[in-house]
Amino acid sequence: VVRAESLHRLREFNTQALSNTAWAFARMAWDDESAGATSGSFAEALAAASAKVRAWPETQHLATVAWALARLAVVDEEGPGRAFWTKFSLELSAGGAISRCRSRELVASSMAAAIGGVLHGALAGAIGAEARSRLEGGALAAGASSFRERLRAASGLSWAFATAAQADAELFAVAERVALEELRHGGAAADVLDGDNVKSLLGLSWAFAFAHEDGAGGKVPQAVLTALCAAAAARDAE
Repeated sequence: VVRAESLHRLREFNTQALSNTAWAFARMAWDDESAGATSGSFAEALAAASAKVRAWPETQHLATVAWALARLAVVDEEGPGRAFWTKFSLELSAGGAISRCRSRELVASSMAAAIGGVLHGALAGAIGAEARSRLEGGALAAGASSFRERLRAASGLSWAFATAAQADAELFAVAERVALEELRHGGAAADVLDGDNVKSLLGLSWAFAFAHEDGAGGKVPQAVLTALCAAAAARDAE
């Protein structure tokens, strides 16, 4: 019922309504075929409606829709998918949206772009430059300066560029420095065993190894193992 009503009214939705609807269906991992829906692809209809939005004043809404469509397997192919991802790329790279993104939105947008198949060319250049600037200047820590958040940002950005086969050696080098700084100043050794931290550290290791970039690998994988061993030893001693 919700799907049918939403599908009928998508063209009337503003950006917040599109964002909320996209988030809800993506969280459910909605699949039209499994649900027995026969009136067309809801994800493609959502992409088509989102592509027709003239402007996205709230970058959070755009990032959420992009994340949702990536999760629903709508990629840069002919049809509604291409229309949305083209709009998304232009909004970020030429429309000034990237400078208005909060840190989490920048990371989410980069990861969505990688999955959607558009993290290349002008968009990759714009996201890479913005990410390097924020990481180097500490801006990614604004409002979320914890050890966990800094690592998550560096990991997410590196994952996106490695997944999209974008060899941004400068970004990887900056992410590596941030990770090592956070490891040195992130608190007690036992805290490193926190699930989110381990996930971020291993994500960074994978990204650097997968990217095969000189200067972008080696130190972080070793630091991960050292940190985990130190944390395990600290806990054993408790």
